[in-house]
Amino acid sequence: MDTIVHAPDHPWRPAHKDVLASRPQITLTPEEELAALSGFIISLPDQNILPPSVDPSQPIDPQLILDFDTRTDGATDELKRLVAATWEYNPVVMYTKVRTPFPQFATEKETY
Repeated sequence: MDTIVHAPDHPWRPAHKDVLASRPQITLTPEEELAALSGFIISLPDQNILPPSVDPSQPIDPQLILDFDTRTDGATDELKRLVAATWEYNPVVMYTKVRTPFPQFATEKETY
């Protein structure tokens, strides 16, 4: 049996972390997942990689690629802002299997 820890200043109210743990996290649509994944990779391209345990045929855990708590009341609104900002600031994203000089070259040469 789990014991709920109550807030020290209000013994009748559960602590914030217990309330959040009881809420389900948001579920991403394929479009939202693509935007969240793109934003995740773009934000720190040399550091943000998916672990090998991620199955590309299955939905990605939102907590892995989103940098906010996916169980809060404002998570859906935050996700909408993230999707809009990702595509506004990065309208074209090139995905490659291996890091090569070509993508760097393509981004450096904006006009041909």
